[in-house]
Amino acid sequence: MLQRAATNGVKQFYSCMAENVSQGGIWLGVYFARPDLTDEEKWFIEDIKKFESCLPNRSDINFIKASHDDFCEEVLRADVVFLGGGDSHLLFNKLNTYDNIQDVLSYKNKTYAGSSAGMDVLGRDFFESPIGLGKGFNMIPYGMVVHYQSTDYLHNQNGEGHHPPRLLLHETQFITFEI
Repeated sequence: MLQRAATNGVKQFYSCMAENVSQGGIWLGVYFARPDLTDEEKWFIEDIKKFESCLPNRSDINFIKASHDDFCEEVLRADVVFLGGGDSHLLFNKLNTYDNIQDVLSYKNKTYAGSSAGMDVLGRDFFESPIGLGKGFNMIPYGMVVHYQSTDYLHNQNGEGHHPPRLLLHETQFITFEI
C-alpha cells in the first residue's frame, strides 16, 4: 500500500512505526549511514523529537540509538528498527561487516523502516552517485529509487544497471508491506 501526504507524510510515517512498538517496547535508531560518527547523536535526538511531536501519547516507548558493538543484540530486542539516511553505500558496507547480518535482518516479528539510504539498503539494489549501482539486502524485492523526482536527487534516478522492477518513492512517501 502506498501512502502519500505532502503535509503530514512525516506524521503518518512515525505513526506507522509507533503502531508496531509494543507497550514499553523498543524503537532502535540506526545511524550508520553518516561518515561522521558525532552526527549519530544529533540525528537520533531529532528523530525522537519528531516521534514525540507526532505521537505525544506514546511516552511508553524506549528509544535506543544503535551501537556498533551491540547492534545485532539490539535488533533482536527491538520492536522497530529504523535505518536513518545518509550514504547508502556506507550504510550497506557497515551493516555487511556483521557476519550474520542476513540472519539479523530476517528476525521475525520486527518492523524495519528506512529513510533515504535506510530504505535503499532494504531493497534489492539502489543507485547512488558517484559510486553507482549498489546491492541491498533484498528484504524488499525491488530496485529502490528514493527521493523520486526530487530536483536534489535527479542524478540518482536513472542509473545504468538499475533494472526493473523498481520502487519509486517521492519525498514524504513511504510504503508498508509484510514480508
